[in-house]
Amino acid sequence: MRIARALGLDTSRYGPPAPLKACPSCFAFERNSSKVSRWHTEHQLPGVFICSRHDCLLLVAKDEANARAKREFLQPHLLSPADWHSNPPIRDADMDILLKLSKWATSLSVRGMHPGVQFDRSALQDTCHLQAQRRGWVAIDGTLRFKQIREEILASHTRLAKLPTLRFIETAEREAGGFVGLLLHKFKSYHHPLMHLVLLSFLFDSSEAYEGAYRNNLLRASEIRRKPLTEEREAIRQKVSECVGRNGQSANSTAQKLGINVLRALTYLRESGVAYKTRPRIVGSTKEALLTERLQRGDDPGEIAKELSIRRGYIKDYLAARPKLRRDFEQAAWSRRKEAYRSKFLRTLADNPALPIKRIRRETNSGFEWLYRNDRQWLEDALPGIWHRPPAET
Repeated sequence: MRIARALGLDTSRYGPPAPLKACPSCFAFERNSSKVSRWHTEHQLPGVFICSRHDCLLLVAKDEANARAKREFLQPHLLSPADWHSNPPIRDADMDILLKLSKWATSLSVRGMHPGVQFDRSALQDTCHLQAQRRGWVAIDGTLRFKQIREEILASHTRLAKLPTLRFIETAEREAGGFVGLLLHKFKSYHHPLMHLVLLSFLFDSSEAYEGAYRNNLLRASEIRRKPLTEEREAIRQKVSECVGRNGQSANSTAQKLGINVLRALTYLRESGVAYKTRPRIVGSTKEALLTERLQRGDDPGEIAKELSIRRGYIKDYLAARPKLRRDFEQAAWSRRKEAYRSKFLRTLADNPALPIKRIRRETNSGFEWLYRNDRQWLEDALPGIWHRPPAET
């Protein structure tokens, strides 16, 4: 620094746009061989965390050191250990993700060196959307399964949030999804390129795979490339319209046959302009009385729905709106379940009189474990002899 001032050389006072990064092996080697060290351009790219020469994690300078870089001619070896963020322990799986991110960053930086080469926003979004569909993260109507995507990212990337420049990953735990919500909800704003890199590397196996998919989509009109997102929905909508409109089937039976919610089936019918018959109201009818009676007995909701031709979802909503009936149902259902386990266990004992209790527990589907956890007092009071059954004869 003193030499620079003596020569009349001053810093520009403009600091780096991102935290300075350096490979400790690189600047140690340079320091030993030439008494100086340098900042490698490749290491400064957003998304580069691994030195391609030494396959080690880069050090990231703290804010104070970056501020000094505006005033001084800093070299990596001039920074003290306190000027660097400490890197947390990294597992092999996490290193693989970081290496993948570094390759992505390098690849995109090379692409950006060509003048006039910019991503088409619509094609980029559609390419990511279609890839999410291939991963099973798109609903039948073509919308992204936001919650599922967020959980997948957190499952694979949460530990990386301990690194200085990847702390934004923690925001994905927020209700709105943090950086994941910002990128997937198409808010009109600009975000740090590292956020996009994390999402792209999460969706695609490599930047080459993404580039190939992007170029293919760029050649097609938006409505054509997005058609696969709603093909399944359109096929089901046509099937519902055919079953109800042409074949005269009920919307409920059609929905059950196709494995979809009846409300969705009704939506498809309204979109297609197909008339359908509605069922008479249950409340106030004799069917309601039968429903209440069955629920008070604790009968299985699936059996009730099937025998009374009622949607199981309706039974759930019916109970939710009637707290007392729900409590009666839960108590009766619990009692019936308990009696069923007791009877099952007694039958097992009768069928296996020579087996000791330990073998009964391990080798038969007797229901003992459920009773042990939920009805142990009955086991101890009603059947004291089962704790000391004689060993099996050999």
